Amino acid sequence: MFLGVDTGCVHVIKEALTLFVLSSDLPEGLQFGEITENHAQQICGEWKYGTAESLPFSRYILRNRFPSSGVFTQDGRLVAYILYRFDGMMFSGFVHPDVRRLGLFQAVNYNMVEKLASSGQDVGLLTVEPFNAGSLASNAKLGAKKVDPNDYGHECYKFTPVLKF
Repeated sequence: MFLGVDTGCVHVIKEALTLFVLSSDLPEGLQFGEITENHAQQICGEWKYGTAESLPFSRYILRNRFPSSGVFTQDGRLVAYILYRFDGMMFSGFVHPDVRRLGLFQAVNYNMVEKLASSGQDVGLLTVEPFNAGSLASNAKLGAKKVDPNDYGHECYKFTPVLKF
């Protein structure tokens, strides 16, 4: 379904689940909002690792209201997001180039972690393609550490947030 065969994952440990980001922590003019099925086309268009199957998959995830985290401009434009798959993996994290370097990748990840924690989950996983150097570097800045792949059946990373707004 997705480009690349080997995937990794970031293990979000319990300590990370106590950290979350409020809308008031976002830069002026931006706020958290609900990602809907209507955003699937945009998400798949911006996700460079997707395939033809990515659009129906994303529509399914959003239509069935799996957790997601999105940051929107005042005029309603989705500019940063991360989604959650039915197998327990966060995926498709993205920040629009116009708003990069504002801490929005951190914001959507921490907001997603807070949603997972409030639903009773004490762990979250994030898929990262090994060739996706940008995502690997961004997650490393958030505290991702590689852990034993046998623990989860994937190439895994342990996640301990190190940055705060």
